[in-house]
Amino acid sequence: MHGGHIWTLALGTLPDEAMLQHLTARFTAPQPEGVALLRTGAAEMLTALALAEAPAPGEEAQLLAALALFHRLAFGFETSQLQELVEDAQRAILDHLIT
Repeated sequence: MHGGHIWTLALGTLPDEAMLQHLTARFTAPQPEGVALLRTGAAEMLTALALAEAPAPGEEAQLLAALALFHRLAFGFETSQLQELVEDAQRAILDHLIT
């Protein structure tokens, strides 16, 4: 799942099926749910990025969940180069929640 988060945070898109298969084969122990977990993580990150970019009233629970996701990624070794993207998304969500 974490690989899907990172892919989408870095590239802003969902990985296609061939890439999901490649990432699963390369970076996870053989497990049938690997592709589904990566896909779920990527979709979760895409939703969080969309919320950070254009939050709407009444989405506080989703915004808090997105903020928690960004917080988890902000302290991961794999995402150190993506720190600025994570921080920008966190600021956007916090600004909306405060106003």
